[in-house]
Amino acid sequence: MFNRNLENIEQAKAWIEKLVDAGKEFHFDDDPHEVIDYGKRDEHGVCARVFTDDEADLICKRLDEMAGMDWGEHECPIGYVLHLQEVQAIKECKRIGHTDTGRGVCADCGTFL
Repeated sequence: MFNRNLENIEQAKAWIEKLVDAGKEFHFDDDPHEVIDYGKRDEHGVCARVFTDDEADLICKRLDEMAGMDWGEHECPIGYVLHLQEVQAIKECKRIGHTDTGRGVCADCGTFL
């Protein structure tokens, strides 16, 4: 997932989509070497890192490749992640049967629809 160079915006968006689908998105201003999973702890209670050193090194390269791309309405890779998270929240809200207030907001959880 992290080995392939990103040469255009379509490849960059697809790469981010895979990252989000895997539940491994993070704020791209953070160092991927330092991203931890608070839900995973070892026998001593220490949180596990999300990425190995090799994966984090490759992610840094992918982030550098995306830096100069035109993200349009999303403005940047982080904006695209936020868009994907919003889409996922809406799908989940509808999947569990929440209701629209008629004002574009879920009556049950407050998600913008």
